[in-house]
Amino acid sequence: MSQWTLVKSRMNDLACIKTALDELGCDYEEYETPKIMQGDNRRSQIDLLLKRGRKLSCNIGFSKTKTGEYELVMSAYADNTINDFIKTIKKTYLTQKILKQMQDMECIIASKEVNAEGQVCIMGMVG
Repeated sequence: MSQWTLVKSRMNDLACIKTALDELGCDYEEYETPKIMQGDNRRSQIDLLLKRGRKLSCNIGFSKTKTGEYELVMSAYADNTINDFIKTIKKTYLTQKILKQMQDMECIIASKEVNAEGQVCIMGMVG
């Protein structure tokens, strides 16, 4: 058992979260009914569990808040590797969310590239 920290996010689309995790090659479990994740001093209901493994030194739970956004629940002792990985998840999620919105608007996605600075560049056309 360990102490936890909650990381707020603006991620609110579980399908885009899962697509981002798939793109990153992550191993996760989704729960139809929220599962209890328990630490020393707190319990949290999670909807999705990103499993500790090759890329992660601790499990990360995704917990849907009352506002519909997902908080990340993880060990309070997460290292910089975890923090960097969370930034990567958020960037990949944002890319997936934009692509989904473009497809919903019937845009044609002409290209998707990541430049030398790590910025994602998407070019689309309407119609």
